[in-house]
Amino acid sequence: MKNWKGKFNSEILGRGLDYYDDDRVAIRNISPMRVEAQVDGSREYNVLITLKNSNITSMICDCPYFESYDYCKHLAATLYYIEEHSDLIKPKDFSGILNSLTKKELVEFLESELPNNPDLTNKLKLFKNDGADEDYYVNKLKLRLNNTHDILKFMDSDIMDLIKNNQFTLMFKLLTMIIDHVNHELEWGYMPSYDEIIYKIDYLVSKVRNTASTDEITDFLLYAIKSSDDYLIEDELTDCLSRNGDMQRLIDTWEEI
Repeated sequence: MKNWKGKFNSEILGRGLDYYDDDRVAIRNISPMRVEAQVDGSREYNVLITLKNSNITSMICDCPYFESYDYCKHLAATLYYIEEHSDLIKPKDFSGILNSLTKKELVEFLESELPNNPDLTNKLKLFKNDGADEDYYVNKLKLRLNNTHDILKFMDSDIMDLIKNNQFTLMFKLLTMIIDHVNHELEWGYMPSYDEIIYKIDYLVSKVRNTASTDEITDFLLYAIKSSDDYLIEDELTDCLSRNGDMQRLIDTWEEI
């Protein structure tokens, strides 16, 4: 990771380093794409950092400072940990163990794992281009809607899997569910870190602009823009539409009004 310290002011960096030195960072999950941690402060705070090619793509913490101000000492402490343990986020080479397995051994392993591992089962279906189990993804998302961290994890993992396998209709259905949930939460009050979700939606839509149909992209973004009274959602996704969809359809809507 390069230049991550420039995202923090000097006081927050110093306090984050103190937290790291005091062993307050507990890593819960780490991979080349995502780091989840709990940092011990006045209570345990949950941190999620997503990566691409060792570069930070998003950061979120459920502490009050992050929700009200900016990147916090808990994120800084976690990044100090990652910097000192950089081997943990390097892509792993599985060719050795795969090449050591016979076809029979691999089949036996899958037969034992698939009945109890729906995530692996659906990844295998996508890999074989057998289509996606819509109910599986819808129900999985419903269980994660009450936690911003879980929504972002779902977007980084499950929706990215759908993108890689050109399952755009289901992708936009799931993103619509997320938009509806965000709007519902904002209607009743404030949803912590919802802006990270909106920025992630922008990122995901931009990834499919050359593969999904312009109509699908535009239909989703028009719905998201029109269904929300929140300035950030309207502004961010209007900009996303101007870059990835048919902006004229939105202009026509404004003219009708």
